[in-house]
Formats: sequence, structure tokens, C-alpha cells
Amino acid sequence: MRPPLAGGAFDLIFSEGVLHHTPDTRAALSSLLPLLAPGGEIAFYVYARKAPLREFADDFLRERMTKMPVEECWEACRAITSLGRALSRLRAEIEISEPIPPLGIAAGRYDVQRLIYDHVVKCFWNDSFDFEENNLVNFDWYHPAYAHRHTPEEVEGWVREGGLELLWLHTEPSGITCRARVKTS
Repeated sequence: MRPPLAGGAFDLIFSEGVLHHTPDTRAALSSLLPLLAPGGEIAFYVYARKAPLREFADDFLRERMTKMPVEECWEACRAITSLGRALSRLRAEIEISEPIPPLGIAAGRYDVQRLIYDHVVKCFWNDSFDFEENNLVNFDWYHPAYAHRHTPEEVEGWVREGGLELLWLHTEPSGITCRARVKTS
């Protein structure tokens, strides 16, 4: 939050998945902006806000798991990882014929594991990873004390507040990637 670096020293600052793990994402981003040289760019990724049930489950689990010792949390995540694996192994799809706005679910065809993962509880599973690598992804989500989630509108507001020019903004279910530049005129 108070980098011990000279102002205007960097042409590029890159922050992949770090800012949302600070006590205040916006303040952390703001603390980096004075370090940019005129015309300098910042590229960063922050977690995106999820569907309401997923937000509830994330907060509920994180409140408990952040208080656990690392080893205990790692073990607790194993059940969540196993759920992700079991849902993935179903290889089942479901058709949602009409949107369910209160739950943040759009109409469409969904893989059951991804529907649960995106809208109910993070139970990550990727067949190309081994069990421990999958567990690490879930652990990384549930154990950090801070894992703020944001909206594209929030990120755009930070860019404007920082006097930056927005170059690129990409949103996907997991997060928001942004690239912005210090205005030179």
C-alpha cells in the first residue's frame, strides 16, 4: 500500500491476481499509479463479483477457512475438490430455458460442474491437473484473508478516478482484466 519506490519510475506495472488480496483493492491500485511515468501503462487482473448464491457460499466458507491453520484448510479443501471432480466426471449438461435473473443465471446450455462452480460454490476441477493442483486452486480461493470481488463498473471508475485512459477491459466469470495508461495531455 506504500511502495518504497520512486514516483514515475515505471513504464509498465503488471499485477496479476494480487490487488484483490489486499485489504482494499481500490486503494492498492491507487498506491501504484504515482509510480507510473508519463504515458506509462498498468495492466491488472482482479476477481469478478459472482452470482448471489456463489457470493454467499464464498463468504461463508472463507469466513471459516481463513481462520484455519494452513494444513487444516488444505485438508478441508480436499472435499470441495472432490466435489468438483465428481461433478466433472458426470459429463452432464443441463438446458436452462429461460434466464433466472435473481440467481444471475442466463438462459443456455451448461455443463453441470460449471453451472455449480459459476453460480453456487467454487469447486474447481480441471482434468489436465492432478488432484493436488486442483486442490491448490480451491485452497488459493478459500484461505486468503482477502479475496475481494468487483464489477467492471468499479474497475472503470478506478481508472477514471486515477486519471487514466482505459485501453482494454475484459470480463469473464472468474475476473476482470484491465489495461490503462497515464494520460499525457
